[in-house]
Amino acid sequence: MQHIDELSDDELADLYAYPGSGERAVVRANFVSSLDGSATGDDGRSGSINDDADHRVFAALRALCDTVLIGAGTARDEGYGRLGTPDAWSAVREANGLAHHPLLVLVSRSLELPEKVLDDVPEAGGLLVLTTEDADPQSLAALTGRIGAANVLQSGRGSVDLVSATESLAGRGLRRILCEGGPQLMNDLARAELVDELCLTVAPLLVGGHGPRISAGAPLRTRMHLAHALRSDGSLLTRWTRR
Repeated sequence: MQHIDELSDDELADLYAYPGSGERAVVRANFVSSLDGSATGDDGRSGSINDDADHRVFAALRALCDTVLIGAGTARDEGYGRLGTPDAWSAVREANGLAHHPLLVLVSRSLELPEKVLDDVPEAGGLLVLTTEDADPQSLAALTGRIGAANVLQSGRGSVDLVSATESLAGRGLRRILCEGGPQLMNDLARAELVDELCLTVAPLLVGGHGPRISAGAPLRTRMHLAHALRSDGSLLTRWTRR
């Protein structure tokens, strides 16, 4: 099993390159989990159980995607803002024909969005909000007034229709989608058979407690196949594919 330190950034990017999909979106999920199955530490954040090797893969995955897809609650809990690209990964994005920064795509039925993501930030990507067709009209009007109607996509009633939404993203040329959580969104994507890949870092920790799993919600059964595994001095960095 190869050690991640043996790979240059370009070699790491090649290892995690998105498969060709034609006109269809490819959805890749990225999570970290403790040995006993928790997706967070006792502070409720994933950042307390990852390490430098996971940070490096995290950066590589962002460098290779068109969009980062995330639930609004997780964005709030993890302190998300607009997404920038570190200088070290700019050449990878350019070589893959990508915009300089990834687009942040928030999924929210309630439209209760963290204030931090709403304002434009110099040297960062844009924002697109996925919500339902029956979203609260006042909240919707306030949001479109803030970020523009073109940056709000309505799909489904009662809950966001993720199949239709990812098709719409693909129609905009946004076919390389990276989901960073949370567990409910991961579950919804998997139940809709949209998760093509899972990049899972297994942290060398037992944390106990009642932390969430990487997927939480209705039961499902999706078989995945191991594409590769890398080791670091602590974590195990794996990539699984559905096909």
